[in-house]
Amino acid sequence: ILPLECNGITGKLGRSSQGLPVGNIIQRENQPVRGKIVICDRFVDSSIAYQGYGRMMGDVIRQINLHAVEGCMPDLTFLLRVTPSGGMSRINSRELDRIELAGKDFHQRTFEGYEAVAANEPDRVKVIDAAGTIEDIHEQIFSYVKELLSLE
Repeated sequence: ILPLECNGITGKLGRSSQGLPVGNIIQRENQPVRGKIVICDRFVDSSIAYQGYGRMMGDVIRQINLHAVEGCMPDLTFLLRVTPSGGMSRINSRELDRIELAGKDFHQRTFEGYEAVAANEPDRVKVIDAAGTIEDIHEQIFSYVKELLSLE
């Protein structure tokens, strides 16, 4: 959930995948979205985990992404924790994509990247055990959202 006061977002660096939603959705024509909740399924954290850790490109990924979004970061992020082997076991008989084919070492590094992001920003990143039931996961997420929005 992104803060509502992100101003001046231009989506630099060729409208990066992170800058694009910030520039097109969170802010339109230099006017920030106000009074709205914006939900993204991926943002800077996923780039840090997949490229920075998984592809071993290092901290430059974080720096580039933070520049692209001009520091506009979510107020609340959910990390649905599942181990690499647990994630692979959830794949049905469909054809694997390039990420799924990247190998065990890549998936372990990516997992460690997400864990590092969560450890570095525990107030923003809430870790939820994705092995729980859908109802349990929903309840945990909704609890954090209610707290953030002062609905309790």
